[in-house]
Amino acid sequence: MMMQQSQPPTQPTVTAIISGNRKKFHTSLPDGSESVEEYDTSNGALMVRKRREKVTTASETKTWKYEVGEPEARMAILDGNSQTIMTENVNNPIFVVQDSVPSYVWRVRNIFYPQEKTYQVSCQPRDRKITIRTTNKKYFKVFNIPDMDALGLPYEEDKLSWSYSSPTLIIRYEKPPQIKRLEEEKRKEREKVPVVDQENCKTQ
Repeated sequence: MMMQQSQPPTQPTVTAIISGNRKKFHTSLPDGSESVEEYDTSNGALMVRKRREKVTTASETKTWKYEVGEPEARMAILDGNSQTIMTENVNNPIFVVQDSVPSYVWRVRNIFYPQEKTYQVSCQPRDRKITIRTTNKKYFKVFNIPDMDALGLPYEEDKLSWSYSSPTLIIRYEKPPQIKRLEEEKRKEREKVPVVDQENCKTQ
């Protein structure tokens, strides 16, 4: 009798664990890639979203690509709690994508220029871009909001705000109602995923 070969999964498989104050969702996709999302258990804010491509050989390694949040190793270095040597110079400005329930959030760390008349943060609705620049021409960054681009939602200048607390520049963009509704629907779907015993789950 010929043994039937197992077929690769055609749907993503999702597992959930709770670690400390975070609820983590690990998704394995049919193409072999993976994604991890971590949410704050107290307020539901997205803390980390990272993706990793499929590993094709035993000797190959793929690093996680962070879409929201940042690697723990970098955070430890910034906090002075790690001896890890990194190629990234943490004394240079570091742009980090974050999130909150009401707003999209971005931070520029290690930016020490005085606040008064230095920082210019603007929204270009026609180009669907947000721009950060300094009048001393030491820092320049252009970025977009992928969630809003995917739905074709317009950028609005009055939804953008920013603040500075040395050495960090914080930019916020208030989420439109359509995004909030979509995120609430996704939250309800996540609640349906059973939580796995952490001892039986591979550490991410």
